[in-house]
Amino acid sequence: MKMMVQNQAKLLVMVLLVAGLIAMNFAAHAQENEYVTGEIRYQSDGMAAGGLWVEVYLGSMLRGRSLTGDDGRYYVAGLTPGSFEIVIKQNMTVLLRQGIILPDQHICNFMLP
Repeated sequence: MKMMVQNQAKLLVMVLLVAGLIAMNFAAHAQENEYVTGEIRYQSDGMAAGGLWVEVYLGSMLRGRSLTGDDGRYYVAGLTPGSFEIVIKQNMTVLLRQGIILPDQHICNFMLP
C-alpha cells in the first residue's frame, strides 16, 4: 500500500512538471508576435535595394531574416519585445547595422550609401 501511494505521488509530480513546462513554452511563444518591416533604398539615386538580406539579431543570436523584394521591402516576424540589431547584407558583406527596440520601432526604412 505504501509503495502504491509513493508511485502515485511520483506520477502526480511528473504530471505537474510536464504541465508547467507546457505552460511556460506556450507563454514564451505567445509573446513572439512582434515584427519589423520597411524598405531599403540607395541614397545616390533613391532606387529600391532588392536582393539584400535583412537579418535581425538578439545579441549574437539570429532571430529572423528576410530577403528584400525588387521594391526594397522586407518583413521579419516572430520576434519578442526587446532590443535588436538589424544587419543588412549583400552576399556576405555587411552594408549597414542599426539598433532597434520593439515594439517601439515596427517600421524601419533605411538609405544605403
